[in-house]
Amino acid sequence: MMERIVVASVFEAFDYVMDHVFPYGGDGRPARTDEYAIICVQDTQNDGFGIAFQENAYCKGALTVLFDDVEGPLHGYRPMGESQALEILRFIEDYRDVETLLVCCYGGQSRSQAIGVFAAQMAGAPRLCPSNGRENAHVLKMLQHMYSHGESQETN
Repeated sequence: MMERIVVASVFEAFDYVMDHVFPYGGDGRPARTDEYAIICVQDTQNDGFGIAFQENAYCKGALTVLFDDVEGPLHGYRPMGESQALEILRFIEDYRDVETLLVCCYGGQSRSQAIGVFAAQMAGAPRLCPSNGRENAHVLKMLQHMYSHGESQETN
């Protein structure tokens, strides 16, 4: 059962992931040993940040989605669409058994906060960082709407 949701910037998420790795020549014990899954939201400019998290001994699932931090149509930017919301819903459902859900975006302030708020509601797990009140309203409303209408239960 998911015990916690960690919302972070991509930089903080990288540190979190690296805490699960022990340095060469060290004592062989990483600083963190929880099993986690990560959702990484990246901007559409340049087709993302150029990094991708992947599964390993501690990371049981990794999802990268690309959409911009906008709450509606804006020339040159792409808000979260239904397909990305569905990917996120299914990912959260598929990884309910990990100890930690790590959610990141560039700054960890808006898109990832919205996903963290939603995941806490959906999974009943506490978030380790309090809401900053700046959640992307479009992201949160779309996830809630699709979940309440059973969208994640449909087959691919």
